[in-house]
Amino acid sequence: MSRVHNNEDREAWIGIQRKTFTRWANQYLPPGNKIEELVPDLADGTVLASLLGRISDENVGRINSKPKMDIQKLENLNQCLKFIRDHDIPLVNIGSSDILKGNEKLVLGLLWTIILRFEVSGADGKAGLLLWLQRSTKGYTNVDVKDFTSSWTDGLAFNALIHRYRPDLLEFDGLSPAEGLANCEQAFSIAEDKLGIARLLDPEDVVEHPDEKSQVAYLSQFFKLFAGQAKLESKLRAVKNAVAVTRRHDDWMNQYTQLSKEVQDFVSSNKSRFENAPALSATDDVKAALDDFNTYMNNVKPEMASKRAEAEGVYTTLVSSKRNNNRPEFSAEIPPADLGAAWESLEHAEQSYERQMLDRYLSYRMADHAVAKFKAKSVAVNVWLDEKLAVFGEGVKGGSVSELETELEMHASYESRLKLYDTVMEELRAIVAKAETSEGHAGVADASQGMRDLDEKMSTCKSQGESHRSALESALESEKALAAKDKLYLQKINELDFLVDQLDQSLSEDITGATTAEMTELQGQMGSIEQSVQAALTSVDEVSALAAEIESKRPDAKDHCAQQRSRIESMQSKVNSLQSDLGSVLAAEQRRDELSQRFAGLANEFASFCDGQRAALGGVSGSLDDQKEAIAKLRSEVAGEDSAGAAKLAALEEASQACEEAELVANTYTTHTIFSLRSNHEQLLKDLKRADEAISAQLMAQKSLQISPEQLKEAQEIFSVFDTDNDGKLRLSELREACLGAGIDLDDQELESRMRARSSTMVFTQDDFIAFFVDELQSGDSKDDVVEAFKAIAPEGSLSSEQIQKNFGAIDADLASYLQGNMSDGDYVKFTEQLFTR
Repeated sequence: MSRVHNNEDREAWIGIQRKTFTRWANQYLPPGNKIEELVPDLADGTVLASLLGRISDENVGRINSKPKMDIQKLENLNQCLKFIRDHDIPLVNIGSSDILKGNEKLVLGLLWTIILRFEVSGADGKAGLLLWLQRSTKGYTNVDVKDFTSSWTDGLAFNALIHRYRPDLLEFDGLSPAEGLANCEQAFSIAEDKLGIARLLDPEDVVEHPDEKSQVAYLSQFFKLFAGQAKLESKLRAVKNAVAVTRRHDDWMNQYTQLSKEVQDFVSSNKSRFENAPALSATDDVKAALDDFNTYMNNVKPEMASKRAEAEGVYTTLVSSKRNNNRPEFSAEIPPADLGAAWESLEHAEQSYERQMLDRYLSYRMADHAVAKFKAKSVAVNVWLDEKLAVFGEGVKGGSVSELETELEMHASYESRLKLYDTVMEELRAIVAKAETSEGHAGVADASQGMRDLDEKMSTCKSQGESHRSALESALESEKALAAKDKLYLQKINELDFLVDQLDQSLSEDITGATTAEMTELQGQMGSIEQSVQAALTSVDEVSALAAEIESKRPDAKDHCAQQRSRIESMQSKVNSLQSDLGSVLAAEQRRDELSQRFAGLANEFASFCDGQRAALGGVSGSLDDQKEAIAKLRSEVAGEDSAGAAKLAALEEASQACEEAELVANTYTTHTIFSLRSNHEQLLKDLKRADEAISAQLMAQKSLQISPEQLKEAQEIFSVFDTDNDGKLRLSELREACLGAGIDLDDQELESRMRARSSTMVFTQDDFIAFFVDELQSGDSKDDVVEAFKAIAPEGSLSSEQIQKNFGAIDADLASYLQGNMSDGDYVKFTEQLFTR
């Protein structure tokens, strides 16, 4: 009252207080019990008792509701004063008789004391309230709150206060300090119409005669509203964080379920396909099946392998997030272990199928070669047998001794050739027997039948030949011998002709072999042919000598021997050329085998590396920071210029390129391809990235629950303001002021309870206060925190669609929509229980 200079001003302030305190009290009093004249209406104690009960939410005690005598009124008033003293509210120089007699000054003082205690949270809570007002209006142009009087006369501080917490209700920029009445009217109207704050003051009260007590009473209403809203918003973040975690988990569970089902269906269909391979009878059909298998392995399977790896990555991320957020384990319809087992069974079926097809392909190629060789060799035998059977069918034609001797000589030549053809027949049987080891080959049956027909024809020829010889010997009586040299010549030239024909036929065959072993066998056969050529050269020398001696009898023998010599020398040149070609083919095949083995070794090593990294990812544990560091280390090992993963993949790419250049069709040493390994590596990188993003999201969600550095600084500054004796400690009364300054609205009983829970001595150090400050400004995201957040909105236990939209719509429209769609009955406890099952 130091600013009051005359009775007129004093009366003005008393009038403002009377009006303000009346309006303040009436906002709590029930209809039919409102104050019309402040001092007279409080005189009997009934209205005062009702007011105290309303603002404290407690029973004042026994009150006479209709007192007639002064003694009854005094009893009511004494009960009210006792209630006030019981709440540690100091009363100075006022008794029940002062109120009964209508001492306005003392009555206004009593109401001021009640306002300070129940509205401003302390016997002298003005300091805390003033600090909160200063913090709330800091930074606004032309606003500098230093007190509860002159700092508010231009109305700007009221507008700044509203704009700070509800910027949607007014535009602050453009307000002029010169328009005090208009500014106050705007602020008071918005506060009353939009915020539900009773108009305790009129603009003239503030502009012309600002009264501290009246303005404290009015401004405390703003504190209660805005501090409560800030606390509610903090609680609502618990709902947002918990729902976000559940929705992430739902997305991951759906993603894993879809991917695992797709992989399982893929495994089932393809496993059945490879376990029931078709019966193929032609080499080209087997080759087409192998080409189709390679297309599947290179183009079809890698995509599904990527989805399988993605499913496992999603599952790992989900398990980690559930563990970090204390959510129940995910019980998958198809567990990763079952998915892995199914995948292994598919790969077993693939390997068995590929081995079966490769073995059949190699077997059929061998059979093709054998059948072709049989057909080529059997032609000459058939022609010879047909010729001899025709001769035998004509019977003995010669009538003279010389003719018979000639026929007998020709028959001897036949018998000599027959013995040589026995060797050919054995070779043909071996060829057919080899072909018959290839089961299911369509051409083998024809070769087998051809061999049976040839055996039958040979048997017939032998039988008829023996009969023909008997006939010739019976007919020949005088001519029994031929010239020795001529006979020897015929024998030698016959053997030589046969050997040259056989060598010529062998050298006309293609060099074919499916494996290095077969190529090596062919190389040995070529060495045997070379030896036979050398033997033929020796034989032609012998026969040429005989031909020279019987030239008079057989003038064409010499030329015949010269022709055979020329053929043999040409064969020798061809043998040298074929040996060179065979060596090149064998070297190339050996090189292809080496390339296959090198790629297989690198592929198997790289696949194991990826599996190991994926297993390490699944085993990441510890704090979120530890998990993030571990995942970063795994990523550096898998990717990057100098990483082990990049080096292994580069070596693989080089080996694959070499195999491609060598035109390798299939690699029997590994089931992996460069495509599946690239996909595996890319999926591993995606898994690591997804896990890192999930951990980062959880860290961000965790950090969102903590106060910012700016808030921490504010807490330290508030502590310093109210540590008036600089002993580094706050008592309960000081803590009340500090809570006001921090915007924390707690009633005395709750504040005392929380302080006692933290300090048995009822003294807070700065660390105690900061921990208390953190607890009040942050919200957890446990199940209980979420229920408490809902309860703050709807204490009756049911949340309406309108309440959801009102409280969550402005924070997050998507969240509000989710809550409305999943809480149709409004039972937020049931909703929360369900939320934390995922």
